[in-house]
Amino acid sequence: FRSEIVTYPDPPFTDNDDSFIFEVDSLGEISRHMRTTGKGLLYFDEGSYDAAGNLYLTGFIQGAVVIKAADKDYPIDSKTSDQKFFILQIKPDWSIGWHIFSEGEFSYGRGVEVNSDGDLVFAGYYSGKETFSSLDGLNNVTLSSLGEDDIFMGKYSTDGELLEVYSIGGISNDFLHSMYLDEKDQLYLSGSFVNEMDIDPSENTKFITSGLGAPALLVLKYTNKFNHVWSYFTGSGVNFGEDAVGLGIVGEDVMVAGNFSSKVNFNPNGEDELILQGGSDGYLVKLSNPEAISTSIKNINEYSFNVFPNPA
Repeated sequence: FRSEIVTYPDPPFTDNDDSFIFEVDSLGEISRHMRTTGKGLLYFDEGSYDAAGNLYLTGFIQGAVVIKAADKDYPIDSKTSDQKFFILQIKPDWSIGWHIFSEGEFSYGRGVEVNSDGDLVFAGYYSGKETFSSLDGLNNVTLSSLGEDDIFMGKYSTDGELLEVYSIGGISNDFLHSMYLDEKDQLYLSGSFVNEMDIDPSENTKFITSGLGAPALLVLKYTNKFNHVWSYFTGSGVNFGEDAVGLGIVGEDVMVAGNFSSKVNFNPNGEDELILQGGSDGYLVKLSNPEAISTSIKNINEYSFNVFPNPA
């Protein structure tokens, strides 16, 4: 938030964007809060709780910030103006536990969830070379993108030990927008890619090709061992917003929501092409399986309309 828009709870705010977390009780009252200050940036994207009540957040950090939490100041400095993926632990009393961020050119965490083993499954996207490491500085793994932006996925322990990390992508822009972990710890990713990308995180390769010069919507499923299960992507002419894809599971169905411009064909059989009505239209898609669309809904007014991710 910015100072000219929001003035709760304790101004003055900084010139840059500040982030905040509110806890709201059953009466709708804010019971406690935390916020960031400083000349740097700390963007919270998604989070998840472990069995002990610790909250884990990801997003990106840029430069030096101060987290004001539990009546204390917690300074964090990435020591660079580049955006860096991070994981931050917040304890049940809302004090700050540990934090860790990657080192390299650019990275952005788009999701972190606690699995059934109590480990942290995370995902995001990056460009160039990016090094991930454990809290103690060991177990360093450096990923290199094949072209522009690529997608990373991996696992930390709740003690900050890097267990594994992998990369998928191609020579063009491949963005990750959302992730979801089901009850079997199977990982679902949603994002976009251009033309061609390798979706196998192992040393083997498995390429998918959209044949489009514009971003195509991408949905991927992996096992709890990061083995690829299936992939779905759109055809026809399409343009998807970089930050506008939400992902969730309802029963056995995969639900994807976001926005698009131009036109898009959600059905591999070519029967469900949606044509843009305004500047940017919203969509909701239900995938019953990786090869068929059950439902697609679009906004039909003449104005720009965007659907953004739901953190829940």
